[in-house]
Order: sequence, then C-alpha cells, then structure tokens
Amino acid sequence: MFVYGYTNRLILLTDGFIRFKTDKYMEIKQFNEDRKGHFEAFAEGEKAGLMTYKWHGKDEIVIDHTEVYKSFEGQGVGKQLVLEGVAFARNNKLKIKPTCPFAKKFLERTSDYEDVLA
Repeated sequence: MFVYGYTNRLILLTDGFIRFKTDKYMEIKQFNEDRKGHFEAFAEGEKAGLMTYKWHGKDEIVIDHTEVYKSFEGQGVGKQLVLEGVAFARNNKLKIKPTCPFAKKFLERTSDYEDVLA
C-alpha cells in the first residue's frame, strides 16, 4: 500500500483504486480504465454521487458528467467530486476539458483552476 498526504487530504493507492479521504463523513473513490474513468462519492457508506470522464490522449481528461443523488443534493458533493478531479489532474500533470455543464461552470468561475483547464 502506498500512502501520499497533501493539504488536509489523504490518498491511498491500493488494488488499482485511488481513495481520497476528504472529511469525516465523505470518501471519494476513483476508478480509472484505459479510455475512461469515474469518481464515486460515498457519505457514511452510502453512494452520494458520481463524476465520469474520458481520456483524450495521454495528458487530458474530458469531464462529461456529474451527478449527485437526490438525498445528497445541496451538501457539496458535486463540488467535492470536481475538486478531486482537479487534484488528480494536478498530481498527474493533466489538463481538464469540462463538457459537463456543472463542472464547466465550477472550473471557469475563478482563476484558481486555470492551470488545469485545457
């Protein structure tokens, strides 16, 4: 098992999964394949949301869908999913092209994410 810590987050790399511990109650897991992947959010063990992406070449991902399940709306789950995508891009020197309206609006509303936008 490989453990990597940074800015109030803990990333555990095990069995091909990347696990992001974001706070006391939410865990975000990443599932990455050759041409696509997704992040799943779990709150207190229950699936709370999903963000999907596709690989565009070797150094760019396209975030194409973000979904928060009804009982978790308004709790910052979508924001946390996008932020974990940003962390993944930064840690791997990738660019993000957001085609999902939620991710696009979130990433383009401030200059904080210019370094990862394609």
